Amino acid sequence: MFGGEYHSTFKGRGMTFSEVRQYQFGDDVRSIDWNVTARYNEPFVKVFEEERELTMMLVADVSGSEFFGSTETFKKDIITEIAATLAFSATQNNDKIGLLLFSDEVELYIPPKKGRSHVLRIIRELLEFQPNRYPFLMIDYVTKFSPGKFAEGYKNFTNNEWFFPIHFKGNPNVPGALQLEAMAQMLTIAITTLPGLKGKVTHALEHNVKFKKEIKPGDKLILKTKVLKWNRGICDGTAQGFVNKKLVCEANMKITIPEILEKFLPKK
Repeated sequence: MFGGEYHSTFKGRGMTFSEVRQYQFGDDVRSIDWNVTARYNEPFVKVFEEERELTMMLVADVSGSEFFGSTETFKKDIITEIAATLAFSATQNNDKIGLLLFSDEVELYIPPKKGRSHVLRIIRELLEFQPNRYPFLMIDYVTKFSPGKFAEGYKNFTNNEWFFPIHFKGNPNVPGALQLEAMAQMLTIAITTLPGLKGKVTHALEHNVKFKKEIKPGDKLILKTKVLKWNRGICDGTAQGFVNKKLVCEANMKITIPEILEKFLPKK
């Protein structure tokens, strides 16, 4: 697909010096090494080859601006499409690919590696990663926690939350996706407070969620989460949300830390 458009050892002139050899009919005269030619009193040319197994870093902006776009697509989708094309292209050339996501600071760094599974992880990060801070931070305060066991806290939804004007006009309430995100973030705290896991990137594998009542502007959402099982980078847990001591949402979730999970996946 990318033949002739990317690195190739079969066409064109490379950039890395390889050797000096005797001039042959058809060689480009611009390749003649005049110093060696003068020394041996016959023409010699420089031979160049292309570097192989290079390192390519994909650097992407994951600030709020990536959600700007038309009604058909966001900048986030275009970024992912371009990055995936470049990454698979590099894989065909046996190059290493790394990823750096940033906003006003570095959000995520994935060291360069080879392989299709590594490229798929990069694409997954581009599709799913979001900074756990405003406007996506769904926790105000953690009241108590026990590493690997449970975490509890709350989120106050004020009248000026960014989503209320669009969800919905005349009847503002917290979107279900953000309620789920709040529960997932609190459960994540229960596992990332374990030794050696601070700052690790987490992903949601699956969830079964139920929404009981609407959460309105001014409501205080009390979050309670519990770890049922933690093994090989996968957490099974439960989460509940309460407003005025009444259950408003609950979920069973699986959350993973990809960096740990990948160590136990079959090698390809």
